[in-house]
Amino acid sequence: MEPKKHECSAEMRGDGRRVLDALVIALSSSGFRVDRRSANEVELTGPARFGSQRNPIVGASRIVARASDRRLVVEAELGGVERMHRFLFLLPLQMSVVFGIVFGGVVPLVFRERFAQRGWILLAPMLGMVVVLFLIALVVGPFATRKFESMTKEALDALTISVATIGADG
Repeated sequence: MEPKKHECSAEMRGDGRRVLDALVIALSSSGFRVDRRSANEVELTGPARFGSQRNPIVGASRIVARASDRRLVVEAELGGVERMHRFLFLLPLQMSVVFGIVFGGVVPLVFRERFAQRGWILLAPMLGMVVVLFLIALVVGPFATRKFESMTKEALDALTISVATIGADG
């Protein structure tokens, strides 16, 4: 699946090269590396890892910035947002399947005598946990992904405006 894209632009107040230099410096501290560079364009690739304590800009996996006609245009692929979505969807589902297999299949086979006496009473809390994990995957995951996506877009917009302004200083 193709990652979502986001584009933003701002009026530059300085030299395009200096604006792109400022952008590279700002993004390198978040783990981005330069893949391609020309006089008026730079392409950067983001870090492969993400986490809740990281800068929301890492929701972008690839950024292409162009400085021309006194405008800075930043195009970003939101691959980090897609990775987070997959993680938040698959992890709870995988955990619920593992818990279901272990507590619904393996434990009853190993402890046959106990389950013969009051087995389904012991499985009720596990069934509740499996249902909660499914709800997390179906409700919390998409909510958290939308929040992370909006934070990434806001961070890209703020970065574009700031770098376009800072590029004139000096």
